[in-house]
Amino acid sequence: MTPATQPVETLLLATDFSECAGFALAWAQRLADRHGAKLVIHHALAPPQGAPTMPELVPYPPELHEQYRKAAMDRLEKAAQAAREDGLKAIVDLQVGPAVSTILMVAEKHDADAIVTGTRGLSGLRHVLLGSTAERLVQHSPIPVLSVHPDMQPPDKISRILVPTDFSDDDHEPLHASLRLMADEGTEIVLLHAFHIAKRRPRDHRGRSRRLCAPGHRDRSARTRRGPDRHGDPRPQLPAPHGARQHGRARGATRPLPGAHGAPQRRLSRVPRR
Repeated sequence: MTPATQPVETLLLATDFSECAGFALAWAQRLADRHGAKLVIHHALAPPQGAPTMPELVPYPPELHEQYRKAAMDRLEKAAQAAREDGLKAIVDLQVGPAVSTILMVAEKHDADAIVTGTRGLSGLRHVLLGSTAERLVQHSPIPVLSVHPDMQPPDKISRILVPTDFSDDDHEPLHASLRLMADEGTEIVLLHAFHIAKRRPRDHRGRSRRLCAPGHRDRSARTRRGPDRHGDPRPQLPAPHGARQHGRARGATRPLPGAHGAPQRRLSRVPRR
C-alpha cells in the first residue's frame, strides 16, 4: 500500500467558533463523509489568567472560567450533533492551553491523519504580532493541515489540485497528501515549479556592466566635475559619452558626433602645464 492510498481514519477539526471556522467545519464534514472517517471536533480554551503558564497576570474568578468552559463544550456538542445527524461519527475534545501546542497534542492523542482549521479567526492584533494559528500549525504539524479561507464552501467534486514542488528530497509528501485526502475520481493534479531568472545588466562597448536607470532618474554613475575646466570653461563637465548626449540634446542635435559635442567644431588652445 502506497502513502497516497492509505485510508484516512480520523480527521481533527480545530475550531475557535469564528465564522471562518464554520467553513472549516463544512470541509471537515465533507472529507469525513468521503473517507468514512471519524471526526474529532476540538477547541483549545485559553488558560485562565494567573495560571502557572502566566503567573504575572491577575486571575479572574474560577466561576467565570467555568462558564467559558461550559459554553465552549455546549458549542462543541452542538456541532458534533449536527455532524451525527448527517451520518458521521463525531466526538468532541475540549482542552485548556495555548492553541497550537494543544491542537498538536490532541492530534497525537487521537492519531489524526490530518488537521482542518480556518485561516482567519478571532485573534485580532495578536495575529499581526505573532502570526495566525493556522500559519504556525502548518509550520510545526507533522501531519497534513488543510487551512480553509473565509467564504470557501466545499465543492461537490474537486476537479483540480495545484501541487507546488521545489524538487527537494521530501517534495513528494504534498503530492501524496493531496492524493490521499482531496483527490476524487478524475481529479486533475497540476505540478508547479517556479524559478527565478536573474536579469543581466547591459554592457558597454568595453564589456563593462552598465547601471539601469528608470525614466527621469539621473544616472549617478556619471560623475560631474564642478568648477571650471582646464581651459577656463565654468560649466560642469561630464564624461565623454554622457557629455556628448547632454550637449547634443541642449543644442537640438539628433546625433552627436565624436569630437563635436553637438556644437561646431573648434580647436581649443592648449594651456601649458605648470
